Amino acid sequence: MAVVPRVCDTLQIERISTDPAEYSISDRQGNELGKVTEEGYFLLLQLDGLTELEDVRARLHERFGKSSSAEELKAWFTELESAGVLNTNARAIQVLTYLKEQGVSYRGSSADRRERAEKESNEARSGARRDESSASAAWFDYGIFLLNDGMLDEGLEVFDRLIENQHGDVRLHEIAGHLRFLTKKEGMPDIAEERRDISWDAFDAALREMLDQGACPKCDLPICVELGSTNRCHYCGASFSSYVLTRSGQDRRRVDPEGG
Repeated sequence: MAVVPRVCDTLQIERISTDPAEYSISDRQGNELGKVTEEGYFLLLQLDGLTELEDVRARLHERFGKSSSAEELKAWFTELESAGVLNTNARAIQVLTYLKEQGVSYRGSSADRRERAEKESNEARSGARRDESSASAAWFDYGIFLLNDGMLDEGLEVFDRLIENQHGDVRLHEIAGHLRFLTKKEGMPDIAEERRDISWDAFDAALREMLDQGACPKCDLPICVELGSTNRCHYCGASFSSYVLTRSGQDRRRVDPEGG
């Protein structure tokens, strides 16, 4: 079955009226691309390049009680493409779709973070004084922007630099691992790598289990770790990330080599 196209992750979306609800859509430079109603905004959030068109039609009917034909939606997609709302970069779509298939979630559907992201990344690159967490968020968004432009190698470089400063961040390591696999696959299209990445739900469940126990699984002393720092036990140096990855192993996934 046909799937919906993928909207650009770097859009700036701002509510400009509430009765009736209307949203303004702009590109990352702030150039307005068009306006949509509440229904149009809802539909934009469904355009992930993975969901089947019929599923989107069903969601639209459930949310607004409106039955739009597949032809009507396809015609609207054509208008969105002409306006520059859709991501049509083949390499970018391949990368972003792959990350989506692996359960990698890097931003929510709200628009305010997208609106600030590139400004923050420019400030970070120019050396403006910012706290570390804000600068890291800006660089993270900048890496996502690069991926949206199909710049896989450059995006990977940004995530590798983030890892240098936040070595204990397991999610950064997983995203970078996926990107490295994709760069390798481009050079060797027939490569079939067995992926052993875990879902965030399994990771979070294993982490909660460890925290509920209240003791380091290696030395059995009370847990005293600095999350987001070294992620290691203060007493014995054991990595809590290693424990979580081991405990969540039953939920590891295998990527279909044919699907990349």
